[in-house]
Amino acid sequence: MGKRVRTEFSDEQLKILHGEYLLNTNPVREELERIADLAGLTRRVTQVWFQNSRALQRK
Repeated sequence: MGKRVRTEFSDEQLKILHGEYLLNTNPVREELERIADLAGLTRRVTQVWFQNSRALQRK
């Protein structure tokens, strides 16, 4: 098994993710799907981005 390729976010995707994060740091599944569609990402990548952002905020 090879290493998974790390997702590189475009500036536009990060702008969408940060904007949504300011509105809600813990979106439910339906919201994650909407945000993922908006940013052109998978729901899982979006979910992990939110998890990582919350973890960073706690530090």
